[in-house]
Amino acid sequence: MHAEHSSRRLLPAVLGLVLGLAACAPTAPASTPAGEVQPSQPAQAKTLTIALQGEPSSVHPIMGGEVGGSPAGHVNGALHQRLTTYDNKGRPMAQVATEVPSIEAGSWVLNQDGTMQTTYRLRPNVVWHDGRPLTAGDVVFAWRVARDPDLPIASRDVAGLISSIDAPDDTTAVFNWSRPYPQANVLSEFEMSPLPQHLLEQTYNADKEAFQRLPYWGTEFVGLGPYRLDRWELGSRWVLKAFEQFYGAPAKIGTVILAFIADESATTANMLAGAIDGEIRGIDFPKVMLVKEEWEKAGRKPLVTVELVGTRVVEAQYRDPRPAAIIDAPPHRT
Repeated sequence: MHAEHSSRRLLPAVLGLVLGLAACAPTAPASTPAGEVQPSQPAQAKTLTIALQGEPSSVHPIMGGEVGGSPAGHVNGALHQRLTTYDNKGRPMAQVATEVPSIEAGSWVLNQDGTMQTTYRLRPNVVWHDGRPLTAGDVVFAWRVARDPDLPIASRDVAGLISSIDAPDDTTAVFNWSRPYPQANVLSEFEMSPLPQHLLEQTYNADKEAFQRLPYWGTEFVGLGPYRLDRWELGSRWVLKAFEQFYGAPAKIGTVILAFIADESATTANMLAGAIDGEIRGIDFPKVMLVKEEWEKAGRKPLVTVELVGTRVVEAQYRDPRPAAIIDAPPHRT
């Protein structure tokens, strides 16, 4: 066993308004019968402006960019989706997959030699922001990119445990795992989110240096989320628009503006002046409470969400020599 410790401060964080939280959180799909496309309802013509603590270096952080608590990481769920992930209570949930693989359903198979297989079936009505349908080929392509030693991938911890991915048809991806991995049914890591094969593969095959510099990773990002990147005003803000072809519940806010404000005092002043509607982990707790009190005096109803932004993680190393504890059940003691 080994421990990984974060050196980040354990400070509370805030999402200024409930609308800010709803706009940026990963979206659970609406419940509809398999194969049935949910009728699209237009988002309300509202605009929400949220402060982001600085300008991200990219939209998708996989290419050696920011990860974890980065500005892009806070709002990635609004722009992109994964096969499966966790909900806000830490429970596994399906996103672009129809269900979370399980042993009971036969979609997660454990083999005697320690290898595994998980089967993901894609929702039939998921499309990229350019209108092209999501396919199993996009899942396979993302895995190829994540494993590529010639690319500065930020993390390939999970991709490295997968020996191959088979795509028997456009809606099925079968993951073959080289060793046990207890979270094989929840692929919440950036490295395992699908990539649009139709936009990226040609450059990837021809020139990997050019592939790393594609505007796709930034100003021309195309994802699967409830919001699409309408424009990136460099040095200023992202403008997100509700994606009307999103497979799940329609976004409730038509436009979300993410303003890049790195300075805490500037963020606080903008909130007090009413220039922005909320912020994400950009000011400390006393300033949060100051804004809350002033907004309440003005008759507004702010929602403050307090979280710890630092974590301590202890996990198995998943490499030889592997501790028996992650393979064999402990002996029964009476």
